[in-house]
Amino acid sequence: MRILLVEDERELSKAIKTMLVMSGYEVSQAFDGLEALELIDQNFYDGIISDIMMPKMDGITLLKTIRNNNNDTPVLLLTAKGQVEDKVEGLDAGANDYLSKPFAFKELLARVRSMINHYSHSAENSHISYGSIKLSVSTYELEGEESSIMLSNKEGKILSLFLKNPHKTIPFEKLDSFMSCLDAKDKEIELYTSILNNKLDAVNANFKLTKFNEGYKVASL
Repeated sequence: MRILLVEDERELSKAIKTMLVMSGYEVSQAFDGLEALELIDQNFYDGIISDIMMPKMDGITLLKTIRNNNNDTPVLLLTAKGQVEDKVEGLDAGANDYLSKPFAFKELLARVRSMINHYSHSAENSHISYGSIKLSVSTYELEGEESSIMLSNKEGKILSLFLKNPHKTIPFEKLDSFMSCLDAKDKEIELYTSILNNKLDAVNANFKLTKFNEGYKVASL
């Protein structure tokens, strides 16, 4: 599991990272909101832990930005503030959970586990629809209007990425990171997009995955 930790207090960040790594997580660190946004644009994370009060870009603005970009990675907000208004603002912005400082590391770890497990369970019971097709996130069954076909685990995850970002070109750098998470080589993206286009054609989808400038995107037929 990959976690992005966004905390400008470096000693606290170091302590949290140590705890998470000891618990089996792979942790990337950012020390302000803008740095975090760059990492999120380039990489894939199973969860994000973010402080609210930070330089350059605060945690609420960071959260609103990634949600506006259709990024649904679960986010746990940390803050020294404890007022109800701050909690409401964070949750309204799209946070999945909220923890006030100071906190016990065991509680933070428990909340991270719960947040990621809840997100994974919710995703397993959902479908992604786009154009003329529907993709089951649990079984990776690709359904067209008159036929359906099963995708492999990697094929399903790759197609899910594109269907969640149908109006964006996904940069090669981000695809490299994503393929690494799937234990695949970055150069295999061309192979998988070709396979997926054949399967999309098999269910008469009205779009395909197309190489475009600095990445790939969904293109209508």
